[in-house]
Amino acid sequence: QERTGLKFRDFQLNVEGNITFASSSIKELLPIYLILDRGFKGNLFIEEPEAHLHPWNQIKMAYFLTALVNLGYNLVVTSHSDFLVSSIGSLVSLNALRETKPSKFRDITNELPLRIEEEYLISPDKISVYWFKLTEKKVEVEQIDINKDGIPLSAFEEPTDFLFNLTEMLGHMGDQ
Repeated sequence: QERTGLKFRDFQLNVEGNITFASSSIKELLPIYLILDRGFKGNLFIEEPEAHLHPWNQIKMAYFLTALVNLGYNLVVTSHSDFLVSSIGSLVSLNALRETKPSKFRDITNELPLRIEEEYLISPDKISVYWFKLTEKKVEVEQIDINKDGIPLSAFEEPTDFLFNLTEMLGHMGDQ
């Protein structure tokens, strides 16, 4: 931050510019960075932190959010991203695996393309997941059971199955 306003720097491309020219993901995540950088402690409400992020970065965002929770932040996060929710669920499962089968945990994490830091791993008792679903013109809130197996993704099953089946059908069409 400078007197003339906020600037951003892309270290990969070695360019700097006014924040208004940054990508929408940078602009949306900037408030989180600014309040954390200023030492804010307390409750954070974050809407769709995965918005405008590539799937790899959505996974990294999940790691960042669990690290914040492990540091003591109270987060309320809304999301429609199966990448984000699945990643948090995987961190719950990896945490349980680390506690029960440390050698299996090391074997799995050594094979991953992203490094899993210890501060990303999270216990299921530190998080809650709620599914808001529309039924007969009203919204019902259902708490999702989280355990050592992670977060069940029932809310994402139907669209995921649809896309998987469609892709498979289209793949077979190319074979004919």
